[in-house]
Amino acid sequence: AKGSQRRAVEALPAFVMCRREAESEGAARSALVAARRAAATGDPGAVLDAVRSAGTPQATVTGVRLRGVEGRALREQNRFAKSAQAYEASADLALRIGWLHGAAVALHEIGLGAAKRTKWVVSLEAWDRLATVYELLDDKPGVASALCNLGTSHKKLEQHPQALAAYERALPLARQAGNRAGVAIILNHLGEVSDDLGHHARALSLQEESCALFEELEDWTGVADALRGMGHVHTSMGDFARALTCYERSLHVREKLGAGDGIASLLASIGWSHRQIGQYGEAVASYERLLALEETSRNRAGIARALAGLGSVLVDLGAYTKALPLLERALATREELKDPV
Repeated sequence: AKGSQRRAVEALPAFVMCRREAESEGAARSALVAARRAAATGDPGAVLDAVRSAGTPQATVTGVRLRGVEGRALREQNRFAKSAQAYEASADLALRIGWLHGAAVALHEIGLGAAKRTKWVVSLEAWDRLATVYELLDDKPGVASALCNLGTSHKKLEQHPQALAAYERALPLARQAGNRAGVAIILNHLGEVSDDLGHHARALSLQEESCALFEELEDWTGVADALRGMGHVHTSMGDFARALTCYERSLHVREKLGAGDGIASLLASIGWSHRQIGQYGEAVASYERLLALEETSRNRAGIARALAGLGSVLVDLGAYTKALPLLERALATREELKDPV
C-alpha cells in the first residue's frame, strides 16, 4: 500500500497542475485570489469574507488552500480553536486528493499552534501524523523535525519513554541529512529526557556532545541551554559543585548575549547549588538578585520562588526572625496563585 502511495506522490506535480487549470476560472479560485490580496493588506476580516464567498471548500487544490488561508486569518484574530478546525479541514481535504505536501503544511500549522497554546495532546497527534506524511514523501529532514517536535510534546506530557523513542528516531535522520544544528538540538533533548528517566551518565554524555556541537556552530543560546542541562544532570547526581560551575557558565553566556530569557531560572539553580554546598552568603546574594529581577518583571510566581529560597537559606543560617516574614510572604503569594507549596 505504501508503494502505491509513493507512486501517486511521484505523479503529484502534474496532477496538481491539472487541478489548478480545471479550477482556474471557478468561483473558488476567484475567492482564493481575493483572500490572498486581503491577507497581503493585513485584513483578516476581509480574508474570511472572501473565503465565505466561495461556499463550502471542496476536495480540490483550491479548497485546500482556501482552508489554509482561513486558518491563518482566524489565528490572526486569536480565534485559535476555529483556526485549528480550518487547518484540520485543509489537511483532510489534501489527503483526500492525495496532495501530501498540502497536508504537511496544514499539519505543521496545527502542531505549531497547539504547542504555542500548550495543547500538548493536540500537538502530539499533529506531529505524529506529519511524521507519517513526510515518511511517505521520503523527506528525511521533515521526518526528523516532526519526530523532534513529537518528542517535545511527549516530554511536556511527562511521557518520557515515548519522548526518548521519538528523539532517538529523529537523531540518525538529522545526522544523515547533515543538519548539524538539528543534531545539537536533538542531543540536548535526549539528554534532558535521559536525565528524567534516571540515566544520568548517558544524559551527561549527550549534553556534553550537544554543547560541543553548539560551540562549533557558534550557537551561544544553544551552548547556554546545554550547559544548563549539564547542570541539571550534575544536580540529579548530587554533584552540586559541578552543577554550580555549569549554571554559572550558562548564566555568563546568557548575560553576554543580553538575553533575559532563562536568567531567572539560572539564578534559582545557582542559589540552590550554593546552599547545598554550604555557601550561604553566595546563596543569599543569588536569591536577592532573583527577587529583584522577578519584582521588576512583576512575576508573582517567580517572586514566591525567590522569597522561599531566600527564607530557606536564612533558616539554615539560624536567622529565624528575618526568615519568617519572607516565608510567610512566599506562602501567601502561592496561595493567591493557587500554587501548591
